[in-house]
Amino acid sequence: MYNNLLERIPRGLPKRAKTLMMLHNLITEIGRNDLALLYTLTELNLSYNKLTSPKLHREAFRKLRVLETLDLSGNSLHLMPLGLPRSLQVLEIKNNHLNSIPEGALMGMEKLRKLILSDNQLKLNSAYQGAWMELSALTTLDLSGNQLSHIPSDLPESLEYLYLQSNHISSVPALAFEGTPNIKGIFLRFNRLSVDSVDESSLAHLSNLQVLDIGTGNTDLPFKREEMEEEQET
Repeated sequence: MYNNLLERIPRGLPKRAKTLMMLHNLITEIGRNDLALLYTLTELNLSYNKLTSPKLHREAFRKLRVLETLDLSGNSLHLMPLGLPRSLQVLEIKNNHLNSIPEGALMGMEKLRKLILSDNQLKLNSAYQGAWMELSALTTLDLSGNQLSHIPSDLPESLEYLYLQSNHISSVPALAFEGTPNIKGIFLRFNRLSVDSVDESSLAHLSNLQVLDIGTGNTDLPFKREEMEEEQET
């Protein structure tokens, strides 16, 4: 039902639907019971509508207990919604106005593998303490295009790909990736890094690292491209 002029989720949708695609509409509100009968949904796409945080009921998703993929990108949310299904494996809320991840918003989401929060207004203190550690199955975290001044702490051990391009990060301390031994890709282009602000020991223990993208957009590269390639070969 994408690319129409819908302002609300229609009533009477098939109760056994597994996929509902309502992107590129004019939906401004999701009430408590708008999704209550769609309990078999595994994929819901509400991206590029007109949703705002006050108009998204905190219990709107309570019946979606088998939902695996939720896309809320391209709306006007400033808070990560509470009450998201704990069954989620993929959550995308890119290109919104997110500036806060409220206490408990990620609690119990032990199946989430991919979290995309790029192009928002998140800062280092926007997420409650321990938020990322809640996500014990997370392999991909995309926080590019935000306002982070440092690499987030308490990243989950399961993390494999971390996207932090286009932030305000000015240093990579020695313990930045201490808790992420399985990481394969780190992306740090277009930040404020300089030759003296990256502690090389922060990468020494990352035996699974395949991609370190720290090039274009920083003030001075801490590693020459040839050195990075040699390290990857060894």
